[in-house]
Amino acid sequence: MALQKAVTKIVYGEQLVFDEAYHQITSITGNKHQIEMQLTTYKNANKDTVLSNKTYLFEPSQADNAARWDKQGYEYLKTTDEFADAIDV
Repeated sequence: MALQKAVTKIVYGEQLVFDEAYHQITSITGNKHQIEMQLTTYKNANKDTVLSNKTYLFEPSQADNAARWDKQGYEYLKTTDEFADAIDV
């Protein structure tokens, strides 16, 4: 699972838009109180060009029927302004 959402970057003073940017959780650690996840953004789903790496924190659900932490991570990301209109891929 990953998210797809366009990303705009300024490279050497030029604005570039990566319409097929692919956002994937590449590391996840934590405990029942706090999860830290590393999100890697690639140019596209081929994952041959890394655009950025960011760290996000969230509190996971402990409900008996809760999704795995990685799935909760993607759901958390979609609640942020940055990824509000991202699509699951």
